[in-house]
Amino acid sequence: RALQQYRGEETLVARQQEIAVALEERDAGIEAQRRADTIAAAVEQSRKLEASGDLADAQQTIQTALKQYPGEETLVARQQEIAVAVEERDARIEAQRRADAIAAAIERSRRRQAAGDLVGAEQALATALAQYPDDPLLAEKLAEIDAARAQLALTRHEEALRSIVALESAAEAANG
Repeated sequence: RALQQYRGEETLVARQQEIAVALEERDAGIEAQRRADTIAAAVEQSRKLEASGDLADAQQTIQTALKQYPGEETLVARQQEIAVAVEERDARIEAQRRADAIAAAIERSRRRQAAGDLVGAEQALATALAQYPDDPLLAEKLAEIDAARAQLALTRHEEALRSIVALESAAEAANG
């Protein structure tokens, strides 16, 4: 009202401008605090979700905050941390799946070998080795089966030779 009553009064105009600037600064401060609080809450929530094993929701929490504050460094950095955690989790899952598959193949091979089925034992390992060609344990077990097959072939060959010698001896004795 004072401005209407005393138009052009420089002191009042200056004071009005000071008040306007102070209000803008206050509002900017409030918005900056709100932004900082929102970002901190999103980061904290994503950490809790990650700790509970829920990486998908942790990612979603950060993505939602990034929609509100695109390019925010703290959020971008957290998004990258979560991406690394997802990659590590996926690598652990793959490593476990691989270890389980290899262990199952070795167990199948062992059972078949125990049953006298060396060909089946070898096939179980060869199938797994085709899937995991760089696995040293599979290669080692396959070499053991190959050695067992070679030993069996040698034993059979020796038995066949002994049988032939015995037959020849029997034939000579009968003829002779």
